[in-house]
Amino acid sequence: MVTGHTSDGTTTTVTAQDPDHPDYGSIQLVFTASPVELRQWLVSDDTGSQTTVILNDVQTGVQIGDRLFNIQAELADWNP
Repeated sequence: MVTGHTSDGTTTTVTAQDPDHPDYGSIQLVFTASPVELRQWLVSDDTGSQTTVILNDVQTGVQIGDRLFNIQAELADWNP
């Protein structure tokens, strides 16, 4: 559920969290203004630790196989 948003003219940040478990943490999605693109997200966990992912050098129109989103298939190929 969206719990807040801010804008500084160049970016818009949307904050969301699980309404049933707000104590689990939250996620902030950062979008650029023009064109509107997701550029970053920040995940805060229940301890206050934060992980930030920044997207740069984004390529559009690239085909990505479904296998990259299949955890079982990735684990089957994994050899430590």
